[in-house]
Amino acid sequence: MTRVATPVNFSLNLAEAAGPRASQVSRALIEAMADGQISDGDRLPSTRMLAVTFGLARSAVVSAYEELIAAGFLVARPGGHTFVEHGARAAALAGALGASLPPPAARQPGRASLADRIRATAAELAVSMQPVGLSANSGRIPS
Repeated sequence: MTRVATPVNFSLNLAEAAGPRASQVSRALIEAMADGQISDGDRLPSTRMLAVTFGLARSAVVSAYEELIAAGFLVARPGGHTFVEHGARAAALAGALGASLPPPAARQPGRASLADRIRATAAELAVSMQPVGLSANSGRIPS
């Protein structure tokens, strides 16, 4: 059976990223998931193809894929194909792995992304778990 390379049909924002190159690639892939460039169930290109396309060391891409597999964003199938795990986009939107997306102005001037709108909604829905009407001493058991 002949293998056909999966094309790279998304972009990776590696500019101005700090830290090891593998972590930069991981964050960029999570950002691509959050922005909808990569969807749940999508087959990702081989590590070699991704490295060549973006001018990266293959070892950095391999490490990034391994990190995202361990975190549950990706799944490797026998035969060498790597897929985006179902629910990965929702996790990326929720900010899993502490992946901080760049400010909306850096991505789309004048328009907040879906990820930013979801974060804003989640912040509005935050609930305090502090009991209401109890003073600092009211939790004591009388002697």
